[in-house]
Amino acid sequence: MKFNEVFTSKYLKHSDLNGKKIVVTIADCTVENLKTQAGGTERKFMLSFREDVKPFLLNMTNSAKLVEITGSDDSDDWANLPITLFPTKVLFGQKMVDTIRIEKAPAKTATRPATAVTPAAEQGDDELNF
Repeated sequence: MKFNEVFTSKYLKHSDLNGKKIVVTIADCTVENLKTQAGGTERKFMLSFREDVKPFLLNMTNSAKLVEITGSDDSDDWANLPITLFPTKVLFGQKMVDTIRIEKAPAKTATRPATAVTPAAEQGDDELNF
């Protein structure tokens, strides 16, 4: 059995991404009060998504990135925003650790549908009707 299968989490973690980027849409942002190892509590933003993805706890870096992407420091403005989550490594103290980072989701490109009717000039009809 794999480590991550035994030690599961209700929150999204690096290993849940399987080394791949995912695009998700923020459904809601709430504040969670979490217990610290020292016995105190810590407040963090928690994103929930429209897609079937675990909730994601934001650290300061990812929170600041959402402010940068949206131009708003009000978490109520983050709903309905598509974002990309990607796994990476960062230096934490003197050690490289796995983490998840956020970036702006790529813009969807609109494609022009193929027309069902071919213009008369392309059909071989040389006669012009004015």
